[in-house]
Amino acid sequence: MAVEVINVPEAKRYEARQEGETELAGIAEYIRTAELVAFVHTEVPAKYEGKGVGAALARASLDEARAANLRVLAICPFYTGWIARHPEYQDLLCVNNVRTPFTALDEQSADNRRFLLRHIEVAAQLPTIRRVRRRALEAWDLQDPGRLLDVGSGAGEVVRDLAALVGPAGEVIGVDNSQAAVDFARERADAAVVRYDQGDALALPYPDDHFDGVRCERVLQHVVDPDAAIAEMVRVLRPGGRVCLIDTDWESMLFDGTPQLGEAYRKLAPALPAATSTGRTLRRRLVTAGLADVSAEPVTVAITDYAEAAALMSVVDRAVLQGPLLNLGETAEPWLAEVDRAVADGTLLAVLTIWVVTGTKPAP
Repeated sequence: MAVEVINVPEAKRYEARQEGETELAGIAEYIRTAELVAFVHTEVPAKYEGKGVGAALARASLDEARAANLRVLAICPFYTGWIARHPEYQDLLCVNNVRTPFTALDEQSADNRRFLLRHIEVAAQLPTIRRVRRRALEAWDLQDPGRLLDVGSGAGEVVRDLAALVGPAGEVIGVDNSQAAVDFARERADAAVVRYDQGDALALPYPDDHFDGVRCERVLQHVVDPDAAIAEMVRVLRPGGRVCLIDTDWESMLFDGTPQLGEAYRKLAPALPAATSTGRTLRRRLVTAGLADVSAEPVTVAITDYAEAAALMSVVDRAVLQGPLLNLGETAEPWLAEVDRAVADGTLLAVLTIWVVTGTKPAP
C-alpha cells in the first residue's frame, strides 16, 4: 500500500499515512532556519514498521529540502543511516556543522554585513570579552615580539591593541577571509605598524617561521577544518614562538530564570550553524599539532545583563533569531518571551565557559 507524506509546518514535522487511512503511520520532526533544516526525531509505530514508512518520510522531506535549496543536518540516527545508504541525497548534507554567517560574510546582504560587523565591534567592548582577552594576553606570555598575527581579525580592534607590544619597528597583521571585514578594519587603522590582509585560515598567505606570536579568537568554531587551520598557524610561527587560541564551549551554556530557554536551546543547538564544543577541544588539538608547554584555562562568565547576554549569545537575541540571519520566526517566540519576563523580574542568569589555550612551537 502506498504511503502519503505531508509537511505540517505548524507542528514542525512531516506526517505519513497509508493511502486512504487517517491514522498516523509515522512522523519526522524537524527544526528549520532560513538556510538549513535539521531532522531531529523520527518515529514509526510498531504496526507500521517494515512497510516503507520511514523511507517515504525521508525521501519526501529531503526532496522538499532540495526544492527549497536548504542544507540538511541529520541529527536523527534514522536520517543519518538512510542518507548514508542513498548517496543521491548526500550532496544536501552540511559538510559539518560550521557554516555560519561569519564564514560567508561577503555573501551576505549589505545590511547583514553591517549588522554582523557592528555586532563584532560591540562584542569587543563587553566586560566579558575584555576579561577573557586580558587573561589570554597574560597566558600568551609574549617576550619582546617583533611580528604578531591575528587570524580571523574581524573588525580589527585586537590588531590595533597589539600594536603597542611591537613598537615602531614591529608589525601586527590581521588576516580575515572577508574582504568586507578587512575594509572595515582598514578604515579604523590608527598605527603605521598595523596591516590587514584578506586570506584563508586554511592557507595563510605568509612564509614559514615568520611570526613571534599568532592568536585566533572565537574563529575555529566557524572553520570547516580546525586542525588544518591550526597547522597553518604553527607553520607561520617561528620556533620558540607562542600561539594563543580562544574559543567558546557552547555546550557549557546554562541558564537560570528561563526554564523553557534552557530546554529549547538543548533541542535547537544541534541545528545552529556553529561547532558547539570547539573550546574544550583546543588543548588536544595543540598537543596533537606538536606544540610544547601547552596550557589550557577555562574562563567561566556569569551574565545577568540582557544587553551583554544578547551581544554574546544569539540564543537570547531577538534580532538574530527572528531577523534575516536565522529567521526562526514564531519558533523562537516562547523562549524569547521567557527571556523578556526574566529580564523584567531580574532573574536572568546566563553562564558560559570560554577556553584560553596557549603553546610554544618547539625547535626543529
